Amino acid sequence: MMKNKILEISPLQLSILCGLISAAFSFSSAFIFHYPFFFIIFFALSYFWLTPILLVSLIHGSKYGLVSSLIVIGLDTLIAGPIPASLTLCTSLFPALYLTHLIQQKNNSNSFGLGAAVSRVCLVYLGLMVFALVFIFDADTVKQTAASFIKTLSNANIPNHSISHLSESFIQLFPAFLCLSTIISLIINIIVTLRLLGSISPEIRPYFLANDLRMPKFWDIIFLFGVLLLLTRHEMFAFIGKNVLLLSCLPLYLYGLSIVHGWLNRLENWLLWMIFTIILSILLIWPAMLVILLGLLGPIFRIQKDTNKSS
Repeated sequence: MMKNKILEISPLQLSILCGLISAAFSFSSAFIFHYPFFFIIFFALSYFWLTPILLVSLIHGSKYGLVSSLIVIGLDTLIAGPIPASLTLCTSLFPALYLTHLIQQKNNSNSFGLGAAVSRVCLVYLGLMVFALVFIFDADTVKQTAASFIKTLSNANIPNHSISHLSESFIQLFPAFLCLSTIISLIINIIVTLRLLGSISPEIRPYFLANDLRMPKFWDIIFLFGVLLLLTRHEMFAFIGKNVLLLSCLPLYLYGLSIVHGWLNRLENWLLWMIFTIILSILLIWPAMLVILLGLLGPIFRIQKDTNKSS
């Protein structure tokens, strides 16, 4: 069977194979707009380029995922140059390997739940974003980059009134949007990898429960710190505060979803209601804000603890 053949491959050979597949998936993004007829195929391949690396990391360990990552970085350096390869390493590969390392601690004494693991990764991106804004880029440079991106969209077949309506908010929150899109992509890749790993070998699959999304309490402090920065009159501090607030909303949102799951778990069709809640919070702003508020107040009023008792 296919699953037995994958497990029979030596760890080093599988890591090399997964590295080459990930590199091919990553480079397929260059053909998205050149061949519109195959847009969906190339977009899907480029979006899930981390899946092979995550797969070999979860099967044989993070060190073999590192081998696959080095192959991707080497090929990326030869084709695109050292600067894009370095950005790929810092913004995608390092957090992905770190997440798989935390996941593999699940059955050890230093165990991490899914919420704690995602929280650690979000904290890495938060640190990278703040470090870049303070020591590498200034607010004007970031805003010019965001404006250039908006200008690129305006050349596409997108209505100008839609772009002008979103341009100012997008420019102000451009760093956080980049981090959130990367984190969400990583979460989707890890979910697909866990599904694939479960079909290959269910006994080595790390299973996660929705009530394992509890977040550390320091995200409340980070959220309040972003509010304080936003209230300052300093332009750079306010700019950083806006992006810290937006980035901190993701772990709080996931924590709020775990609380909602604890409430809906008593119902017979809880899964349908959970899917409905997620879709509604994605399509509309106010349900997402309510879920984030629930995640913000959860550690303060111990809502999660009460929910777990009732479940």
